[in-house]
Amino acid sequence: MVPQYFFSKRAGDPIQSLTVNNLKRAFSNNPAFQDMIDPQFRYNNELSIYDQVYNMYKIKHVYSRSLDKK
Repeated sequence: MVPQYFFSKRAGDPIQSLTVNNLKRAFSNNPAFQDMIDPQFRYNNELSIYDQVYNMYKIKHVYSRSLDKK
């Protein structure tokens, strides 16, 4: 079995597969986030990495950091 991960931009929005391309499309209004994705995540399966230091998924931490750049 291979786990599959999904996300939605907001509650009630359509659920999408967790892929780099889907994240970039969903958050097209956040260029800082888009720019931060590529250096951090080379492959889609890296998007589900849990960061033990911050106690959250790494993608969520990257997204939070992108909001600080706005």
